[in-house]
Amino acid sequence: MPLQARKRIFYLLVIAFLAIGAIVVLYVSGWRIDFAKLKIEKVGAIFVRSFPKEASIRLDSKLVENQSGLFEKGTLINGLFPRSYKLRLSLPNYKDWEENIAVSPALVAEVNAVLVPKNSGTLATSSPKNFWIIGDNTIIQDKNGALIIGKEKISGGEIIEWTKDYAFVLAKKSGTNSHYLIDLQKNSVQNINDLLGKAGLSTSGLAITLNSEDESELIAFGPNKIFSFDTGKNKLTNIYKPGSEIGGKLALSQLLTSWTEFSLGSNTSAIIVFDRFLKKVLGESAALPGKSLDLKWANDKKLITLQDSGELYVYDYRNKNLKRIAAGARKFVISSDGSKLAIIENNALQIFSLDNDRDYRRFNFPEIQSVLDAAWYSDNNHLFIFYPQRITFLNLNDASLDNLIAVVQNYKKAVYDEKNNYFYVLKDDKIE
Repeated sequence: MPLQARKRIFYLLVIAFLAIGAIVVLYVSGWRIDFAKLKIEKVGAIFVRSFPKEASIRLDSKLVENQSGLFEKGTLINGLFPRSYKLRLSLPNYKDWEENIAVSPALVAEVNAVLVPKNSGTLATSSPKNFWIIGDNTIIQDKNGALIIGKEKISGGEIIEWTKDYAFVLAKKSGTNSHYLIDLQKNSVQNINDLLGKAGLSTSGLAITLNSEDESELIAFGPNKIFSFDTGKNKLTNIYKPGSEIGGKLALSQLLTSWTEFSLGSNTSAIIVFDRFLKKVLGESAALPGKSLDLKWANDKKLITLQDSGELYVYDYRNKNLKRIAAGARKFVISSDGSKLAIIENNALQIFSLDNDRDYRRFNFPEIQSVLDAAWYSDNNHLFIFYPQRITFLNLNDASLDNLIAVVQNYKKAVYDEKNNYFYVLKDDKIE
């Protein structure tokens, strides 16, 4: 073969190699030809997690193989040109889930879809008056006011709170200040007022709370005193003698107890943080305007407090940083992992991240003024929204509220059990 022909073949092969190499590099980098628009664009993807995980997935009406399984936690739909897609998930006996998902070049849009069951089972009938879900235990208050735990019946009352291990419950007899501690494992009952009385403390005018981190500790507090009582050792300790009026609630974390002291002269409240291990007060915060209506620890570092003015503050006691994050709050709910805060206002629902100041969302609901409460779903990316006559389910990524559907209508009480991922409702004289 002549030298000139060999050179031409060589150059053609080099050009072909470079062209194919460029195409491969562009393909690996996410570039594709959009024949509908006759141009080259960089593609993106959608990653779908669903509960239940076996839901059927359709993208723009085309069926997509569900990749969820033992080792895969979701389904990746890749090679998508930048635009909006209609994603739909369905499963027998569940309401369809649908949302418009915007795909951006070289990015993966994450979707967490929770399908709501169409039907429910019945947990209890016989016209229950109230109920509480505590771990694997269901405590029912019958129509006469008696508490029923399994097959045991004890005198009537209200459940106040319980320990995080679901072993002990603090209850109070209706219309009285008589408290008792229930051991759910032994089905035994202790009269707390008698225990405190034997230790020399009159419970008249005192509120009693249970340390959810330690079932052996009870805390009794009033307008100007706070006591800790060790039920195992029958030991009473005066925690603190404040110089001002104590707010109406205490906040307990794993290591800390906190409350506010109100000064009538200045109409301000100071946050007090007490270290239960060191048994000492760690100092006061800057003054908050007005009285404190509610306060809770999000974790062992940040305390959330709601004032009677509607102002909501986050207090980081380690660096003494006090920050106002809302001005018209009625109620707040902390996610179970302590990372997010839902704030109910008269004109909106706000979602704050306690770890990332840039992660903020705001929702304008229909009839937001009548919203009573909210509860976080287990993935901390959904919320149950409680109205007087209905409960809706919100996906925090659903900015257009396309999937804000009513999951319950005409209920008397509803409880979300995050531990077992069940939602219980008292309606029509039965618990479903």
